[in-house]
Amino acid sequence: MNDFLSATKCVRVAVQTTDPIAAAGLAAYLQHHPGVVALPPAQRTDADILVVVTDLLTNTVTAELRRSAAKTDTPVVLICEQFTDPAVDPMTAAACRIVIALPRRKATRERLLSSIMIAAEGGALMSPRLLGELLRQVEELRRSDNPQGLTAHILTPREVEVLRLTADGLVIPEIARRLDYSERTIRNIIQGILRRLKLRNRTHAVAYALRSGFI
Repeated sequence: MNDFLSATKCVRVAVQTTDPIAAAGLAAYLQHHPGVVALPPAQRTDADILVVVTDLLTNTVTAELRRSAAKTDTPVVLICEQFTDPAVDPMTAAACRIVIALPRRKATRERLLSSIMIAAEGGALMSPRLLGELLRQVEELRRSDNPQGLTAHILTPREVEVLRLTADGLVIPEIARRLDYSERTIRNIIQGILRRLKLRNRTHAVAYALRSGFI
């Protein structure tokens, strides 16, 4: 493993967990391996790989990951105690940028390092069941009447920012000034969201973004 790590490019890794001691220990371990740089939490957005350690992939955890995915395309290596929560499904994994999921009992140090390097090279590892379910859903989307397919329910960073400011109570002229766009552009962004997601109005769009964890 060490030879493999030495031969690869330097990978910047950030660790996210609710246990500060576990996060510090894992970061210290990773820091001692060639080819890996463990970043402090404040530099999380600069990471090549985000390692998320959690007991259960709850809606709260996935909402935070979706918000991160809306801002950056950093792949996520997930280490989880249980994968039985309803929030865990292939579409959620894709929206959260989870490319590798490891049960905690199988997350040995060597396997974690290997997973980080695979993710850094653009690879992904999913269980046959999870991968099969994802492919089935993709095929259903292709056969449906929805031409946008997988991207139909994904908001862009610009759309997320417009909805976030709307949720803060700003009106269109204020949002335009804040983002340095024209009022027409802001209206077009909002109308595009409403049409694509088949929502009734801005209030409905904000509610959708909140429920889906985008804001």
